[in-house]
Amino acid sequence: MKLSLKLDIGLVALVPMLLATQAHAACLDITALTPGTVGAFSGVIDGVAVSGTVSSTNPSLSFSQLGSGHGDSTIDGSFAKYSYCSVYSPCTPGGGTVGYTSSRNGLANAATIVITFSAPVVSPVFQVAGLDSMPYDFSATAGPGARLVLGGNGAGGDGLQVVGSVIKDGDPLTSDVTPPSAMPPTAGARSAYSSVELVGTFSSLTIGVSQNGNGDSGSFTLSAARVSGLGSA
Repeated sequence: MKLSLKLDIGLVALVPMLLATQAHAACLDITALTPGTVGAFSGVIDGVAVSGTVSSTNPSLSFSQLGSGHGDSTIDGSFAKYSYCSVYSPCTPGGGTVGYTSSRNGLANAATIVITFSAPVVSPVFQVAGLDSMPYDFSATAGPGARLVLGGNGAGGDGLQVVGSVIKDGDPLTSDVTPPSAMPPTAGARSAYSSVELVGTFSSLTIGVSQNGNGDSGSFTLSAARVSGLGSA
């Protein structure tokens, strides 16, 4: 069953939670967040406004509220796994992350995340943490080029893998229980953690997701390699 993640403000009353954040030049600063199965976030990346939406008639994917645990959303860099430069490139000690939970609901539910930029973004870096059984498929994104793994914990058939347009965990049946402050594991049973550059110029990203296991929770964020006419090279 396909689940639409477009936010219909006329049908759903949203009360965004306004958030005060410190500016971080090249990573996502979240300024408003609506958690839940009809969720949304907005913010800024390298001077360009960013918005994202998620909704579902058969709830299986939900944006998480602010917190400090695995799968929670953050605004202040408190999810420290993204700060480990041996795994992430660029590593982002500050900024925001969008946490999520995904459930199967008896079906391999499919959904779509739409992220829109107010100005063209050149080769953004999509970063994931705690990815297991919910792969990200960028095949519906207009004008995609190569997807380059800049850093990650993929090796030996587990951890981060990129296959064509899909970012996934090499073994979705394994995971890890390391705390948010700990370095992402690079050996043994583990979830996927990585930075993947999306080569090209984009006004939006359309990401298909599906649940291939019993459930998943994790987070994602964005960093800017540069922004057309605005960002740093």
